[in-house]
Order: sequence, then structure tokens, then C-alpha cells
Amino acid sequence: MEEKLGEIPYDFDRHALTVVIRYGAGARFVTKGAFTRLLARCTRVGHRPLDAPTRAALLERAERLGERGLRVLGVATREAPPAPWSRDAEQELVLEGMVLFRDPPRADAAAEVAARLAPVSP
Repeated sequence: MEEKLGEIPYDFDRHALTVVIRYGAGARFVTKGAFTRLLARCTRVGHRPLDAPTRAALLERAERLGERGLRVLGVATREAPPAPWSRDAEQELVLEGMVLFRDPPRADAAAEVAARLAPVSP
């Protein structure tokens, strides 16, 4: 059973969150975050190096999914360096996959946008 050893909290600069778990005799980062930002810190996909054509195909796929109204997150891992852990260590990640979910607008979203765009009366 994995044990959580630590966390690098989410922030709006990197749009990611990392948990550090015990993994065998060592520790592992498990990072989730905005797909394009996370992919920029990845050097591998599974067991293969992440080359330019694969990176471009993954970005295109994420964009197409986003156009269909899906939110796309990435999940990546790597062996954790020695503690203390910082966001600077979220490099050379291995992309493990995408997580997709629907994030439909609220029912009143159109009315709310229209109200905010309406001219203000003098």
C-alpha cells in the first residue's frame, strides 16, 4: 500500500499539484495538472522518449478534446529526489496519461454573461 509522504501544493503559476508517495524502497512524484503545462515538463511517455512528433500529436489531441468541451488534465510521475521537495523538481516527468472530464457551463451562464456585458445606465 502506498503511503503519502508529502505534497507540493497546487498553485496558479504552474497549474499542477504533486503528491509524493512511498514506492517500494523509494519515493515517487505523482503530478496532475493542466495538460499543456504538464507536458512541457515531460521527457518520456510511458517507457518511450517523448519526441517532437509525439509531443505535437498529444497537444493536438488535447486541443481537439478541449474543443469538444472536455477539460484535459495530465498525470505524470517520476522518482522523487531527496526531500525537501519543491516545484523545481517537477521536471523530467513521465507522462502516464490524460484525465478527461466534462465541465459544462452552469444553466444560468448565458444570462450572467449577458447581464455583465449590458451597458450601464447613466
